[in-house]
Amino acid sequence: MTMTEEQYISRLHHEGLSLSHSLIAFDGGQPIGCVLSGFRQIAGQKVAWNGGTGVAPDYRRKGVGRRLMTAMLEHYRAEGADLALLEAIAENEGAIALYQQLGYRRMEELAIWKKEGMKEENVFAAPSPSFDTEIVPPHHIAKIPFYRRLAPWQTQWQSNLHGHGLIVKDEQGETIGYALYRHARDNQGALQRILLLQCEARPGHPDADAILGSALHRVFKPEESYTFGMVLNQPPCTELAAILEEAGFQPASRQVHMQCIIK
Repeated sequence: MTMTEEQYISRLHHEGLSLSHSLIAFDGGQPIGCVLSGFRQIAGQKVAWNGGTGVAPDYRRKGVGRRLMTAMLEHYRAEGADLALLEAIAENEGAIALYQQLGYRRMEELAIWKKEGMKEENVFAAPSPSFDTEIVPPHHIAKIPFYRRLAPWQTQWQSNLHGHGLIVKDEQGETIGYALYRHARDNQGALQRILLLQCEARPGHPDADAILGSALHRVFKPEESYTFGMVLNQPPCTELAAILEEAGFQPASRQVHMQCIIK
């Protein structure tokens, strides 16, 4: 990952990362590794998130990562965390094995989906006339009973304070689906991409595909041209994944969502 200082500071802010709860490893006065962390209260639990672990190339395979992660977990315990989360690149088997040795377990496989050339008409079918969609502030989504509270950190509503929420309602006005998403614009204000963070239908609803399709059609709107659409950290074997594939989205990378119960 490469980013400017401005992008780095922006990421800390938008993802709720805290420098005072992050660690840096040093060799003398030289920084050689780090772990970024943040905390949130979720469903009555204090949840910690590892927002990035890195070790300088010359110091890899020398135990630096293990010492950093061990110290980070000790810090989580000292801070009274109940649960720790992280996402690891699926191909990084060494890192995943280390996390498992330290008490993390796999929760689910994740994929980042991407589609270039979103300047044409909307790639999703027209929404069902039986459903209404409404744009709402992101924090409204947290009130929905089937909202995925322990979804990957970057897809939670708290990471989307400057984005949008969308709810899907049936003819009786009941909420039957939702989405969280945001726009990314260039320095001139032109829309570059639309990022979908979550999109869910009410569990067990017989029209789940139509609910998801209605939400996606509204999120990836055709009114304004943009370069590509992206869907962050979604399980690859779901109804949503099937709809994305049919619309031409392809998995660009895969991760593993992991959690550790802090004792």
